[in-house]
Amino acid sequence: RPPAFARQVGADLVVVGHRKRNLLERWWSGATGAYIVDNLDCSLLVARQAMSDQDFEAKLESLA
Repeated sequence: RPPAFARQVGADLVVVGHRKRNLLERWWSGATGAYIVDNLDCSLLVARQAMSDQDFEAKLESLA
């Protein structure tokens, strides 16, 4: 589970991706997101926008 691994490696930040789902998909996947939020001891960043590696690198370069 992500919270246990984050503790094991001493993480300061966990980054997860998110995409919108319909009701059936949410029911099927369970409460994974709530589990992570409730049990994580460090900061959590939820990324909602899909981005290619090339776009990510270009964005980083533009911020430097």
